[in-house]
Amino acid sequence: KLTKSTILPAIIAVGGAMSNELVPEGGRTLYIPNRNYQLLVQADAVVNIHGDMAGKAVENGVVGTIDRNKVVPVPDGWFPEGFEFLIKYKGCTADPVKLQNYHIRKDAQGFDGPVVEGRVYYDSFVLDAKKAGVGVYKIS
Repeated sequence: KLTKSTILPAIIAVGGAMSNELVPEGGRTLYIPNRNYQLLVQADAVVNIHGDMAGKAVENGVVGTIDRNKVVPVPDGWFPEGFEFLIKYKGCTADPVKLQNYHIRKDAQGFDGPVVEGRVYYDSFVLDAKKAGVGVYKIS
């Protein structure tokens, strides 16, 4: 398991492995479960993860940068057991929207006006030619 003293070296090691595969350093995003994000912000070497991010970045879920990676904390349930974090280079996966379904309720109880209900189902596929652009740290 990662600790506050081992999480930053692990992120740097995965980024280094990606760089050794010639993945560009710009355009990388670190997706980290909230349980590990809490460890990251407590790490001794991390002074201020939030930095001076612009409002546009905050709207997209980015809270700062670590080792040139944009940091996006995500719910713990989005990743399987033992999955600690993911670094992804932009454009190395195909991310289709598999299902979009919306309904407009004109007379929804408790609301003055129409209410839109819906669901969107996303998927993601790693392209074989660009698989070096996805770095994963997991515990076996």
